[in-house]
Amino acid sequence: MSDRPTPIQTIRSHAGLARYLARLGRPIGHILRDAIDVPSPYASGPTWRVHRGPDGRPLILSETSHRCYQAFLVPDPTPIYRREREALKTRALGRTGDEK
Repeated sequence: MSDRPTPIQTIRSHAGLARYLARLGRPIGHILRDAIDVPSPYASGPTWRVHRGPDGRPLILSETSHRCYQAFLVPDPTPIYRREREALKTRALGRTGDEK
């Protein structure tokens, strides 16, 4: 796991999250959950959804405590997969995503 990232945005309500997601638009892909060390007691799936941030950089959103959501930048070398099953297949094969 990498170092714990610094949040770039904190959202403190469900309505605020909905407004922020409306600004971001649709997810652009998925990354494996263990690719980025984000503190989230509610995260249970194997992947994070990746969105294109307002400045164009990829980010993920996580509920880090009750009704408190934070946006984190995706580190540069992290592979972003178009579909969740592609990420899971890579994980099952034991690849990092850097191989061709």
